[in-house]
Amino acid sequence: MNTAKLLICFTGNMDSRIIARLTAIFSKYRVNIFDINMFNTYENNYQLDITCQNSSTTDEIDSFWNDIEDLTKVLNLSFNKKYLN
Repeated sequence: MNTAKLLICFTGNMDSRIIARLTAIFSKYRVNIFDINMFNTYENNYQLDITCQNSSTTDEIDSFWNDIEDLTKVLNLSFNKKYLN
């Protein structure tokens, strides 16, 4: 089980419905959200930063990343992740 904190940054055209769909994946896989920040990067484009920590098994985390990748493709978003100390 990996318990490192992560910063996941989503970018693209977002609204509250999209944010709800993204955060639902976190609860499905028991990924604890510590902080959420949203910034308007330029016209109709946003950056959503989620600081989180995993409490799932390795298999669940693989499924979590697959679901994140699938949803971001469907929603035309991009994301990156960074492990925090």
